[in-house]
Amino acid sequence: MIGGFGQWASAGNAVSTEATVVEPGAAPAVDEAVFTLVDGFLSSLPAGYYTVKPIDLQVELSGDAAPITIDVRTQSERAGGFIADSLFIPLNELMTRVAEWPQDKAVAIVVYDNPTHRSTIALVAMRLLGYENVRALAGGIGGWTSNQLPLVTE
Repeated sequence: MIGGFGQWASAGNAVSTEATVVEPGAAPAVDEAVFTLVDGFLSSLPAGYYTVKPIDLQVELSGDAAPITIDVRTQSERAGGFIADSLFIPLNELMTRVAEWPQDKAVAIVVYDNPTHRSTIALVAMRLLGYENVRALAGGIGGWTSNQLPLVTE
């Protein structure tokens, strides 16, 4: 849930302070195929958790095989500046805009937000759907700008 509980509550949505008791055996059934897929993904996470440092991304972007960058922030965040040539697909639209993702599942992709919780969600979703070379920008757009790397605006 983008914005988390604080945004939910501040928007006037219903909240409860009562405890919920879950009876033994009342948990939903686990889909074994999904469990196996997620367990395999989590068990094979590399050191660094599929991240790329801002300065390293800048070098990659200036090379011949530049990765595709995908900005998963909100429109208002993007208005403050973004990495040149990045696709803009807000996280809350990511799964409904799969047709806009690169067709080649082996192509290098870097997702970013600010700082990295949404890009991590995007990274996991894309990897679970077969994209082999997806990374998240370490520190997000804040990490990018703290390294004095350029942003562009529309």
